[in-house]
Amino acid sequence: MSILDMLPQITERMRGHGITTLDYQKGKTSLRLSLEPAHTPDAASTPDSVFTATTPIPSPEMGCFQHMPDISDGATVRAGDIVGFVIVGAMRLPVLAPVSGILKLAPLPEGGIVGYGAPLGVVATP
Repeated sequence: MSILDMLPQITERMRGHGITTLDYQKGKTSLRLSLEPAHTPDAASTPDSVFTATTPIPSPEMGCFQHMPDISDGATVRAGDIVGFVIVGAMRLPVLAPVSGILKLAPLPEGGIVGYGAPLGVVATP
């Protein structure tokens, strides 16, 4: 199977993980994929009364929180999406959305220190 045959699976996985650019090179063959960022509804346009539950997003470990550059407050996320990382030394631990819904991040500075289990935000669901 060639890389061209795999394009539908590659683009689906890119979109599923919020990746907008991919460079691939093998020997003399190279490929660059650039996807438009997924449209996310404006959280301000969604009335709070639509949401009936919020699920907290806990920090997986004590460390420094790093936001995902292409996911912002009010973005629509799916369960398992990476919404950031907690950096502990040389390790980057992914912070995953526990459920699908609208992301509401805690007001943390980039690189701010967080404790184990500290709330990094919530996912609001209807």
